[in-house]
Amino acid sequence: MKALSSLPLDDVVDRVFNAHSRPIIKTVAFNLIGSALLSAMNFIKYQRTVGHATAEPTQIGLIAPENAHKLSRNALVVNTFQDVFSSRHKDRGSECSKLSPVESLCFTRAVYRIALFADVFPGRYTCFIDDDETEEEAEIHHFRAP
Repeated sequence: MKALSSLPLDDVVDRVFNAHSRPIIKTVAFNLIGSALLSAMNFIKYQRTVGHATAEPTQIGLIAPENAHKLSRNALVVNTFQDVFSSRHKDRGSECSKLSPVESLCFTRAVYRIALFADVFPGRYTCFIDDDETEEEAEIHHFRAP
């Protein structure tokens, strides 16, 4: 690795990245996630603020390095989900996604919105109706906090 650090190109790349790191990170995130970047950022921002995010979509703005890392990890998971969905519902013979760009965008946005919904409304508020329980009894049971 010492050989790479002695190259003059390494210093040039380092200076350019330090001078323009925020637009570079934003561009790389857009290339990785695509047009669903706004939905992905809303999901990341909600996790960071622990429930104090606004319900309205926000502008993408600046992406912090820790958020960029979370975005890249989430993008890998979403792409895997997309490949599985595509192989099950679109083309069973293919291991990679065969969704059109529009279908891919809709799928990716939906995954991030479902993930955000799951964070906003966690599963601890769900209750199951027993077979011998009426809906009214279930509602009463549901509103009794443990």
